[in-house]
Amino acid sequence: MIRRFRFGLLLLAWLLSVPLQIYAYVSWLAQGRHSADLNRIPGNAVVVLLGAPRESRLGGPNLYYWHRIDATVALYRAGKVQQIIVSDVSPGLLRQDLVACGVPSGLIKLDGADRTIDSVINNRRHGSVLFVSQAFHNERALFMADRLGVSAQGFDAQDVRFPLGILMRIRELGSRIRMLFELPWQ
Repeated sequence: MIRRFRFGLLLLAWLLSVPLQIYAYVSWLAQGRHSADLNRIPGNAVVVLLGAPRESRLGGPNLYYWHRIDATVALYRAGKVQQIIVSDVSPGLLRQDLVACGVPSGLIKLDGADRTIDSVINNRRHGSVLFVSQAFHNERALFMADRLGVSAQGFDAQDVRFPLGILMRIRELGSRIRMLFELPWQ
């Protein structure tokens, strides 16, 4: 009886550790390829702004969304942008907010992809892209880009702090596991 209980505990511990191992592996593979430092970002980039809902589920402003807008505007003001591809279910709102912050609408193209993997696939034709999102999201996008043969880097928008940031990390665990089933493994 005690042996079965110990075996059950070990099995449970192993099963719980797998998502954490996947999370760590994806982060490890993306090391050095994303940064919040404008000086480390190449000029003349094709920027893929990965979308987020404009409003949080609680009804207030979604800080992930607004920090991504701020990061994209900072890239534009630093002269690092060739083109901005807005990737979201409702890219019109992102475009509207970018234009309101001074980004010329002529630089902005709409993608309309509602999942990160669709954004990566839709932008393969550009050869090299720069993802704009929070670091944890950029890591996943870079992992997907590697698997799909896309040359990419990431520019990290400001993250959201505790306690909201913890909830997003838990969601990200599930997203990274789902990603493994969505990607082609040849």
